[in-house]
Amino acid sequence: GEEEESGVKGYMDLNTFLCKTACECLNEDDEHPYTHCLTSGGGYLQSDCDEQLILSLSYNQSVKLHSLKIKAPKDKGPKTIRIFINQQRTLDFDGADSMVSTQDLIVTPDQLDGSVIPLKFVKFQNVSNVQFFIKDNF
Repeated sequence: GEEEESGVKGYMDLNTFLCKTACECLNEDDEHPYTHCLTSGGGYLQSDCDEQLILSLSYNQSVKLHSLKIKAPKDKGPKTIRIFINQQRTLDFDGADSMVSTQDLIVTPDQLDGSVIPLKFVKFQNVSNVQFFIKDNF
């Protein structure tokens, strides 16, 4: 079932709750859009200019976020990720860099194999949207 797919006992993959028309990614490459990073179909998300991206995901109901999984090459994957929840609109790059985030992650190359990366669960209890600011890469 879906619990096994999430990799965390008692939790499920939240992709089924995404409101696709309200999701977007700033700086995405046309050939490698954000939809590629939400499936295991072999595609990937890539920026069209520098390494910075803002991925905004909206849900059709409030959800609780427990963890993330990221698959990327160890030498090209995201390193610093700033996470924001329940923003009124998609952040711009200046705001994402200067605002107080819900959580900042420094990802290690070993975590880029699809391992579970835990979040501060108490901060992610009533989430209607989440935005990931990929600040830099390896």
